[in-house]
Amino acid sequence: MEGWKLTEGIHAKRSLSEEEIWSKFNHIFSTKSFNATSYKFCFIKALIENVFNVDNDGYLDYDDIYEKFTETYWYLTVQHKIRQGNASIYRDGKKTSVERVFDKFFLRYPALTPDISFEAIDEKIRHKMVTEIKNRCKRYVIGAVYGDTDGTFYSFHLSKEILKFHPDVLAFLKKYEYILLKLNHYEWIKFLKKVNKEEDSYALAKKLDYATKRTNLKVYRNLLYDTFHRHDCFYCGRKLKSIEVDHFIPWSFVRNDKLWNLALACPKCNNSKRDSLST
Repeated sequence: MEGWKLTEGIHAKRSLSEEEIWSKFNHIFSTKSFNATSYKFCFIKALIENVFNVDNDGYLDYDDIYEKFTETYWYLTVQHKIRQGNASIYRDGKKTSVERVFDKFFLRYPALTPDISFEAIDEKIRHKMVTEIKNRCKRYVIGAVYGDTDGTFYSFHLSKEILKFHPDVLAFLKKYEYILLKLNHYEWIKFLKKVNKEEDSYALAKKLDYATKRTNLKVYRNLLYDTFHRHDCFYCGRKLKSIEVDHFIPWSFVRNDKLWNLALACPKCNNSKRDSLST
């Protein structure tokens, strides 16, 4: 099924077994599923990480999906310069749609610089960026994955921006969230290796690990700021205007997001610290 051509689709009404859902994921991750870009992997990651944002009827907001989608690519393409499309896309200096949107925003907003974290981007600019990437990418991603799963995982309507999970698929994603993220991560690295031949697999894994890790910190930012009333930068003590979440012991040393290791920081301190044990 050429799902990328579709503007809407209805998921199967029948029950789906876990074996059937696993078989669909096997197809998505197989060579039978064509990938001109890495968008499919980022989209699946965004779906899985949003399963607890789904309402009681199984609906998921497109903005929730593409906020994570945009954030991940900010770190991968802007900060790490990792190409996300096959060789044909980059012929004659072309780029993927996501990269072109970022380039446009750098021209439009001179104060926007590649070194800042996604969460530190001005809220209005960030919203415009997410909206533009959503509008450019939704058709070629949402419909494509719908087609790869033979219309079983979700219903969607592009113009109305509606995505509704099949209830069996939603339960499956919640049950196997960790395993699916790991499988998706592995296949994503394999794809990136093909289109970034100068990078070794370890370096790509480390950069993808960093990019996907960064997208999970927003909930901790809100918890530390609102619940624990941490309104000053942990390092310099100044009142926080732009808020970033930092791993006190860097992610490269301790690979988890335990609350005891997280601190709120201003962009200047967070960027200067990076993977160091001190600012």
